[in-house]
This record gives sequence, structure tokens and C-alpha cells, in this order.
Amino acid sequence: MIEYELRTDIGTREDQQDCAGTHQADDLFLAVLCDGMGGHKGGALASFTVVKEFLSSAEAGSIDKLNVPESLIACAERANRLVRELRDEQGERLNAGTTLVSVVIDENKLYWLSAGDSRLYIVRGGKITQITKDHNYFYVLDRLLSEGRISAEKYRQKSRGGHALISFIGIPRLDIVDINLEPFILYPGDVLLLASDGLFKIMDNEDILRCIEARMDKSADELIDFIRRSENTSKDNSTFIIVGMR
Repeated sequence: MIEYELRTDIGTREDQQDCAGTHQADDLFLAVLCDGMGGHKGGALASFTVVKEFLSSAEAGSIDKLNVPESLIACAERANRLVRELRDEQGERLNAGTTLVSVVIDENKLYWLSAGDSRLYIVRGGKITQITKDHNYFYVLDRLLSEGRISAEKYRQKSRGGHALISFIGIPRLDIVDINLEPFILYPGDVLLLASDGLFKIMDNEDILRCIEARMDKSADELIDFIRRSENTSKDNSTFIIVGMR
């Protein structure tokens, strides 16, 4: 059994560019969350377009339970083409984009796909783990450093631009995504958290853990209250979907 909650907060921004949604039918559950980029109109439209594409695919039965990863990749590629083609009233390309994190749960089997820096976490046994990687320039720098191709000093110099995204929906070639080809088995008591960066810019892992309770509605209340109580004077849009296995 799956229990879930979706919450969002605009923060101190003038507009909301996050978008998220869920779909549940029979034993299949889909959750998708996006954080748009490219100005108010472009970012909001990009995130809405991707969420709509994923939900429409689920509603149409286009997610193949025999090959969920392939279905997620196909959906992401369709969404990428749609965002690339977004135009304004004058017919000019919006050059918008959006992060993406999505999950499919088939009974107790978890699959995910992400692009960008919106995250998927799992809470299990009182511990929290970030499942997805952040697809920003740190992703490249960390690999170069681990391979000995740059020095620690060069890493420090280049890390000033480390948060710049290197993958997202709306990019010319969607080459970098996080996806699991084999199912991740979930157990009763596991909690999943899909979140835009507005949440984890404010909350660290211990903050999140302190908000997780047995009921997902209470957990969601605690998370959103923490975000709204934050004294950060420049709060981004914060959106999350919390999913509990029973």
C-alpha cells in the first residue's frame, strides 16, 4: 500500500516555476516533479509540459510494466522534444528548460529517472540516502578529481561555477540521466522524498529526518512548516512529494 502527499511553497519568489503530479492505477504508481528554468513564462511552461507528458503517458497506459526503464526514457525524450519546441506568442523559441525527477512503483519495485538537480531520497531504518546524483558541474569536477585529471587547487578554482546544470529537460541532447535498469525493492516503512532544490537549500538531511513521521500527511506538514519558518531571505520555490510504503 502506498500513502503519499504533495506540497509546494512559492518562497520569496514572485512566481511559481515548480510543478509536480502523481498518478495511481491498479498496482502502478507514478510521481513526477520538475523545477523550471528560463524566466517566469518559460520555466513555468517547461515544468508544466513535462509533468503533463508523464501523467498523460501513465493515464494512457504507456508505461510498460515489463520494461519500466525503457518507458521512462521514452517519456523523457518526448518531453525533451516538447520543451525544445516551446515558443512565445511571436513564435520565438522560449529556450526554456526544467529539471526532472520521476519514480514508478510497481507493487514493491521502484524505478526512477532524473535529469538536473531535483532529488530523490529514501528514508529507511532511520537513515536518509540521496539516490539520484545532481547533474551540475560538480558532477564533472568530482569525476576529474577522482581520476587525477585535475588538482585540488584547480577543483577549488572551478568550483565557483559548480552548481551550473549540465543536464536537464530542454537540452539539445539528453545524454546524462540517472536511471536504474534493475528494480530497487521497497519494504514496508520505506519513505521516498522527491524534492526541488528549494527544499534542500534550506533543509539538510538531519532536518528532513526529524520531520519524517509514520503518517505521510504529518510528515508533509512538518516539512512545509520547516520551510516556511526558515529565516532565509531569498527562498526559492519548494516542492516535494513524499511517499510511504505500508
